[in-house]
Amino acid sequence: MLAGVAAHELAEMHAAWIQMYLADGTYSVEAHKGLAQSYLVDDRFRDYYNSAVGEGATEFLVKVLLTNF
Repeated sequence: MLAGVAAHELAEMHAAWIQMYLADGTYSVEAHKGLAQSYLVDDRFRDYYNSAVGEGATEFLVKVLLTNF
């Protein structure tokens, strides 16, 4: 489930969303992975994703991103 087609699409959608806020050419997979890991230690991110999708959403998203990039 973490490496299937839907998971890959989720990872790509998240990457596109992140890139909307960056200057052209500054996105990197390594930085994206680091950002994803920060979601687990910052309650603001955890609350944002969990309140929008449900408990455990943050952990799931991070696992998807780390698996698919």
